[in-house]
Amino acid sequence: MSGLSVFHLERLHPGLGNKAYKLAPSLLDARSKKAKTLVSVGGAWSNHLYALAILGSKQGFKTAAFVREVEAAHLSATLKDVQSWGMQLHFLSRSDYRRRDDPAFINQLMQRYPAGYFIPEGGSSADNSSTPLFKREEKKKKKRAVDFDNVLNKLDER
Repeated sequence: MSGLSVFHLERLHPGLGNKAYKLAPSLLDARSKKAKTLVSVGGAWSNHLYALAILGSKQGFKTAAFVREVEAAHLSATLKDVQSWGMQLHFLSRSDYRRRDDPAFINQLMQRYPAGYFIPEGGSSADNSSTPLFKREEKKKKKRAVDFDNVLNKLDER
């Protein structure tokens, strides 16, 4: 049987698209580690922070973000939205923001949140495929009557 099947991630969490899918492994891991606060970094228009604020709030986590410097009087619509979902914002200078991938700098930032769980910018965990959510999805795929020759996603370089 040939054809095309489309998996609409935006229907699982309207408005969040693939971000909810990308964040799922980190949320499961944070829950297993009994984290109280989900912490990340991002820019003024970050879809990642938007999704994290909503999903974190809905799952009972506090959320916080270290954001590239903007004037408080000029918060983007995205930053206003994440605040409305309860996310606490901390602003970093541009030079500090450039250090957002430095483990020592992240440890320094996380001192504010000793019961926090850090999620890298963008929301991808080191190995999404090893989490229970993704293993369940793989089992569901194997049970389907139709096998897929190709599964394309944003990361494919085809």
